[in-house]
Amino acid sequence: MEIHAPDHPITGWKETVKHLAIITAGVLIALTLEGIVSWIDNRMLVGEAVGNLTAELRNNRKELASLFSALDKDVNQLEHCDDVAAKLIAHASNEHLDVDLSRVPASHEGTTNTVRLLRRPLRA
Repeated sequence: MEIHAPDHPITGWKETVKHLAIITAGVLIALTLEGIVSWIDNRMLVGEAVGNLTAELRNNRKELASLFSALDKDVNQLEHCDDVAAKLIAHASNEHLDVDLSRVPASHEGTTNTVRLLRRPLRA
């Protein structure tokens, strides 16, 4: 911002007040325009942030729905694993025991591992 001095010397209070009023009005106009531009930029950023948060909430809701839909299967898997572990600890069975250790992580790129366990004596 540049403020130029008047072309001729100021000779009275009337001219001094007039020049101060012109300078003050110019500064206020410049600050107002800068504030308006800043406000518009901020409103655009708020709109973008609202859109991003809405999309993230929508994706989180879908992910939670898929996790809750698989919850019963996970509970059944864990109960079966608990039964197999109890049989192994008790050395109760000489049969092959199947345990499915598959789990879909949050990234949805899970792998399935099936472990076949044969009853073996525990090492001391």
